[in-house]
Amino acid sequence: MSKIGDKSTMPSWLASEGWKSDVYDILKNLGTGYIPLDIFGLRAIASNDFQNETVVSTGGSEKASGGILASLGAIGSLNRVNGATDKAARVVLKNGTTGEFQFPTVALPPNIDDGEDLTINLLARMAGSSDTTTVIDVQAFFGVGDTECGGNTSALTATIAKKSVTIAAADVLAYPNVLNIMLVPGTHATDAIWIYGAWIEYVIKAV
Repeated sequence: MSKIGDKSTMPSWLASEGWKSDVYDILKNLGTGYIPLDIFGLRAIASNDFQNETVVSTGGSEKASGGILASLGAIGSLNRVNGATDKAARVVLKNGTTGEFQFPTVALPPNIDDGEDLTINLLARMAGSSDTTTVIDVQAFFGVGDTECGGNTSALTATIAKKSVTIAAADVLAYPNVLNIMLVPGTHATDAIWIYGAWIEYVIKAV
């Protein structure tokens, strides 16, 4: 199935008409769906399950945090860039961390085209320039009982950048279904990884 506004299928006579070509650009943008991934919802995984970390409440009782990230996490944390002057939030995957972090489950939207690729995107960087080959393994599991179908980002640098992993159309399940996404950082002995945002882009099904 061709994408909405795909210029590869546009007749040459139409491409020669400037304004009509612009209409195709607009349709192409309308044909892309976006699903935000909440970095506040990332949870640390231990021993292939949600952590049963002990947290003492003000009442003295103990409750399980389930791996929720906070400012003093042992392997990952949720912090402001600068509490006083720059209140942008970011997830910090501490140097030396090779653990797994899971986003909240994504319910696939009714308008997703399961015959097309989708991409998982991170806005991320390294805290320094010592670890120059660090990637993030973006793991993806559709439905229940499916196999992992994600992949590695390109290497992160000390400059904030969009890092994407493409999920092949053959692995995308049809609506209704769910998608679970995990992040596993590669080796980074010296510098932390900073993640500022995440989202999915998919092709909207033509009607």
